[in-house]
Amino acid sequence: MSKWLLVLLIFCSASAWSQTAPFESAELRRLDPTSETDKQIQTLQDRVKQAPGDFAGYDGLGSAFFQKARETGDIAYYDLAEQTLKQALALAPQDFRAADPLVHIALVYIGEHRFSDVLAYARKAIGTGRPSPAAMSMRIAAPARPRR
Repeated sequence: MSKWLLVLLIFCSASAWSQTAPFESAELRRLDPTSETDKQIQTLQDRVKQAPGDFAGYDGLGSAFFQKARETGDIAYYDLAEQTLKQALALAPQDFRAADPLVHIALVYIGEHRFSDVLAYARKAIGTGRPSPAAMSMRIAAPARPRR
């Protein structure tokens, strides 16, 4: 029980500190100009349009899509978050700087209940050599695979 509370705490705190592909869709055309998350999405879409090689921009945009999914319950935003974060990973240097997109995609997979993927990405984030309490907690709290 306590490890699930830890995962919930990290899940909530990660979305609070997350930085928040200009992926255009019908869903995105309905952005609310008064919503802070929607403003962040618009700003970050503009950023990645201006600097398409900036992995941090894609990382922030993916995190903002994830936050939007949490706020609305619309699963289309989970897909957008995953696509955008995979673009961030493709652009990220293969060193400690890849830890943030790896942790953020693991958080998306927690939201989708894809726990084996959570564990895989948490391990990759830890493997970058950058200390990440979020990745360590996900690795510890991931459900064990059933024995056969």
